[in-house]
Amino acid sequence: MKKKALAAFTLLLPLTVLCACGGTAAVPLASNWLKFPDTTNIEDKHERLEYKVTFEPGKRTDFSVAYEEGSYVTSYTAEQITLPDNTVETGYHLHSELSVAGRFTVKGETGERFEDTIVSDVWFRPITARLQPVRSVKQVKSHVPRANPDKLENAATAYDYVYEVNYTKNAAKAETVYTQNLPEVDESKKVTKKTVSVGESTNFFDNEQILFVLRGLNMESAVTLKTINPSAIAVQNAAITAKPKLTTVSDFAFLLNGTEQKKEMSVHTFSLTYTGASPGQPQEFTYAANTSKDKGENLYRNVLLRMSVPVIQDLGTLHYKLVSAEFSD
Repeated sequence: MKKKALAAFTLLLPLTVLCACGGTAAVPLASNWLKFPDTTNIEDKHERLEYKVTFEPGKRTDFSVAYEEGSYVTSYTAEQITLPDNTVETGYHLHSELSVAGRFTVKGETGERFEDTIVSDVWFRPITARLQPVRSVKQVKSHVPRANPDKLENAATAYDYVYEVNYTKNAAKAETVYTQNLPEVDESKKVTKKTVSVGESTNFFDNEQILFVLRGLNMESAVTLKTINPSAIAVQNAAITAKPKLTTVSDFAFLLNGTEQKKEMSVHTFSLTYTGASPGQPQEFTYAANTSKDKGENLYRNVLLRMSVPVIQDLGTLHYKLVSAEFSD
């Protein structure tokens, strides 16, 4: 089973203070996505973030891709979640949608326009349970660049698949199901199931919640989290290998609950990557810093402001920029 399609747009955590293996201390987490991070009652809490996605082409001349401006929208709601033992509690449902279109060019010949979409949902427990994942589903339709195509028709492989993860009690194990619609395969090979042992690691999170989890870090040191790398279907470390850099920006403009913002703000910038097999290239992130200590409330909710994601085969980089944020009180 080859899931190279995941490599093109997979949002890492996507990914590290040290992993909680062998008694290592847990990474400190706080509800920095809330107006007051110490809040424990999350009833009726919600959020919607919209990003503009632009493309910076690579320097290859024999093979290239030109992506149009795309969009990435993510939102969370607090809702009743059924846990593996059939108990119910209020947790988070995070929904994300990426949409981008483009054209491939091989040796001067440009192909037809294609569209790629990734839709993901993940359900996880509240901060009192350390955001422990319960279930995730990712639906992918993408055209993944091949290595060194000799002609236009060999530029990419079209993928259409669904990747689902269900966790057992305390996230001790992850039961994964990969259903492939494209490329077409024999019916007997269409569905692949695999159980991954997580080991109830304190610092384990589902890949689809990593961008959200990063908002809960204090950004005071290098950190290592654990997640299942979808490309390898195996638990791997996702690491911030150096302390995030704290700087001040004055020109970042976006809509906050419908009102344009262009104020001076403190931000944390860092790179993140998987370690081990199929690590992929580092991704660059910029998150708003916590303001609750100085202002009594966290004005920008540690929101992701920018993200840069390399496209495989050295074809360029996709840049995500926040354009609109809607926060609940």
